[in-house]
Parts: sequence; C-alpha cells; structure tokens
Amino acid sequence: DSDILILKLDSLKNLLLTIPIGGINGEGFYYSCLKVTEQHEIILGGHYNYTWTNNSPGYKLTIGSDTLMASNMDIFLAKFDSNGSSVMTKSMGSLGMDFVSSICLERTDIYVNATFYDAPSLIQIDSTQIYFPANYASTSLIIKFDDIGKLKWTRYFGSTTNFNLGSGQINISNSRVYIEGHDFSNTQN
Repeated sequence: DSDILILKLDSLKNLLLTIPIGGINGEGFYYSCLKVTEQHEIILGGHYNYTWTNNSPGYKLTIGSDTLMASNMDIFLAKFDSNGSSVMTKSMGSLGMDFVSSICLERTDIYVNATFYDAPSLIQIDSTQIYFPANYASTSLIIKFDDIGKLKWTRYFGSTTNFNLGSGQINISNSRVYIEGHDFSNTQN
C-alpha cells in the first residue's frame, strides 16, 4: 500500500539519507506536514492504517524503535535527528478517520492542526483524553507539543455539519495561532 519516503539531498543533489516509513496498510501525509528545524531535525505529521478497502483494528506501524498502534486511520507525529534517526514518535486518534492538516514550528514548540471525522466523541493523546460535544459531525484540534513530544495544550472546535480543515494551514506569529479552513454547510456552528 502507500508508504512515505523522506529523502535528504545536498546542494549538488547528492543523496545524504533516506527515511522510509511504512507498513502493509497505508501511510501518508500532506505537503504542509513536513518541517525542518534550524538544527536540521526533521518533523513529520501524517496518518497511518489507511487503505481503500479496510482499516485493520490493532494495526501496528514501527518508526525507529517505537511501535504505534491504530484503531482505525490514526495520526502520527515523528521527529528525526539530522542523521535520520528517530528521536520521538506520537500516535493520536479517534475511532474514525483522522488527518494531520498541517504542522508549524515556533522556537522549540511543535503545533499540529488535525481533523477528525465520523463524529468522534473522544480523542486520545498519550494519557490525555479530549471529549467533544455529542452533536459534532467532525472536529478539529490544535495541539501544542514541546520539542520532545510532551503535550502542552490542546484547543478544539468543530461543527454539527461536515466541518473540514483538510487543507488548513497553521501559522504562528507573536505567540498567536492562526488557522484556515472551511465548512461544507450553509449552517455553520
């Protein structure tokens, strides 16, 4: 199925390193979900356990020495050092289909803009549980992590209709978070 391959090239287009991420059940990410720090660390937000025919409960994805497990299509956040070695991985998700729309870096903090479909009532991030109103059809979550992946805070919003930030960018300026997105309905809540 689909996999992820990160390539690092020098200015002469010589291949310096490769980072393959994948298993048998489909991994992917959006173009705005790959960032490089000033120290040449690579940070990637993506999704896994994604197939056209079926999602496998208990699907496992290994990144470096960490094994992540998905209930459906879940989200991962991974950080690699300048040599391509995995230094941090996180898994987040609901019982529905989940996507990372974009990530942004500010100093040592990592901001994640994620969208959760199929009316999730609960999102699990490490040991933190985030509950959503029962009448939401879809939700979005802004998540702030420190540079080692420790959860700092989350903020959620959503709609009783099919709200979506599928192409939404997240930007940080003067410690303020700016996001973009859209709703598919004439009645926005």
